[in-house]
Amino acid sequence: MGTHTDTSPNFALHQRLIEGRAHHLDPKHARHAWRNQFYSQLRQDDEEKLIAVGYNPEGKLVEMIALDVSSSKDAGGNPLRVLYHVNWATKKFLQELGLPSYMAEI
Repeated sequence: MGTHTDTSPNFALHQRLIEGRAHHLDPKHARHAWRNQFYSQLRQDDEEKLIAVGYNPEGKLVEMIALDVSSSKDAGGNPLRVLYHVNWATKKFLQELGLPSYMAEI
């Protein structure tokens, strides 16, 4: 279970978040939420995925899933994370993290 936040500066947004069906939030909001997350953990059924929640610039809670590409690191030793899911926080997602469902945005 997670008790930390993973604010590795070495992250990228998957193209599907920028355009296409998975474009739910402005990419600037996705970047802001990643940098302002307050909880993250490895997904229990798939430890190559990091799940996290953070706030967008307006203070709305955002759910995020990133691929852990920890075999790739920057010069500072920070692991590479590729965000491929970003949306408003749902009750189901918060429950997976063990957080109260009343925090959900939808």
